[in-house]
Amino acid sequence: MGKVSKPFETDLGWHVAKIEEKRPMQAAPLDVVYTRIRKKLEADAEQAYLNKLVEGLDITLRK
Repeated sequence: MGKVSKPFETDLGWHVAKIEEKRPMQAAPLDVVYTRIRKKLEADAEQAYLNKLVEGLDITLRK
């Protein structure tokens, strides 16, 4: 504990991390994981459908 990482870069910039607590990893309950996956798949399908609709539109912008 108290160990400080070397600087690392992400999309948000440079960071340094310090470990303050270490807990054993716990698996999420199956129903929670199922719900997350279902919602993600539904959102992806909805976005794909909307993208397909937009591609078929004939839009002209006027000034």
